[in-house]
Amino acid sequence: MPEKREILSALSIAAFMAVSVSCPGLAAADDNYKVIDLAPKNYKFSQATAVYGDQIVGWAEKQQGAVPHPLFWAGNPPHMVDLNNAQAGFVWSQAEGVGNHCQAGWGRGMVTDDEQHAVLWSGTSESEVDLNPEGFMSSQAYGMAGNQEVGYGRSIDGGRNHALLWTGSAQSVIDLNPPSAAASYANATDGVFQVGFASNHVNYHAMLWKGSAATAIDLNPPNYSFTEATGVCGGQQVGFGYMNGGGGHALLWKGTAASVVDLNPPGYQFCMAEATNGRQQVGWGYDSGGTTHALLWNGSAKNVVDLDNFLPDNFDGAHALDIDAEGDIVGYARDDEGRKHAIEWVLTRANSSSSGNVKNRQPDN
Repeated sequence: MPEKREILSALSIAAFMAVSVSCPGLAAADDNYKVIDLAPKNYKFSQATAVYGDQIVGWAEKQQGAVPHPLFWAGNPPHMVDLNNAQAGFVWSQAEGVGNHCQAGWGRGMVTDDEQHAVLWSGTSESEVDLNPEGFMSSQAYGMAGNQEVGYGRSIDGGRNHALLWTGSAQSVIDLNPPSAAASYANATDGVFQVGFASNHVNYHAMLWKGSAATAIDLNPPNYSFTEATGVCGGQQVGFGYMNGGGGHALLWKGTAASVVDLNPPGYQFCMAEATNGRQQVGWGYDSGGTTHALLWNGSAKNVVDLDNFLPDNFDGAHALDIDAEGDIVGYARDDEGRKHAIEWVLTRANSSSSGNVKNRQPDN
């Protein structure tokens, strides 16, 4: 069974082809980015999924289609750790969220009866905590912030997927599934609010929660048949949606459906916003020729920055997946042989020397 993000990405490509938390950071128009290739030398395919200061998580495959391993980079320069706990019986795992020296994701293997289980690490494979709650046959964690982890679980009763919120243990789980929803997923949290989407069997609506199912707010604007929220911070929520009879658009909200801002820049046929730090938004899009670009916004379509412009000449097809409070961005890009590389865009502040403002991020792997 493919995981949720793979399903939605397939839907996106098919459609294209036929109380707030303080999260500072704002790039100036003439800011620059230093690109760091985080790809491990012994892996051919990798991507970075989340960043929190000098901590980054992601995953990698030694061959395309091989079992993924969750990776954690920490320090300056970053030291890479493989978080897959093979000794405990995990065959493969993925890391999707990072914060407060913890990492969240999921794994599967003999120890989980070959079902996917949401897991929480604290920097080593041996620290793994199984978050799969009682009453759920499988689960995945997609994001974390503060002391919260979010994702979804597939219930034993009927096999429906429910958005879930944890605070460090399986026993702490809170079911966020709205009473009227057939299914739901939580994609991100800022430590107070959670975002994702809910389904009524026909349509998918972006959702905003504050710790319980009863607090759910439907962010789906008029004229949109499908929306999903993927990131939250500083009173902002981001994601994407399909207009009735149209293509996919990157979207920005501020707590209500009526507040929606369309981030699609001219010349792009599909865009998706993946994350926000409360001021900036990052994601990716297909241009008119079908080429993928990593994108950075500062609240509107008119000030979009193409992050592919900072890549080395042998890289293209980038996706930006997360941005931290300092404005540093992670994701991936493909080399001229089509291999996926985990990438970090490190912000260089405008009108200042790079030596004092760029992290020493050359990885030691």
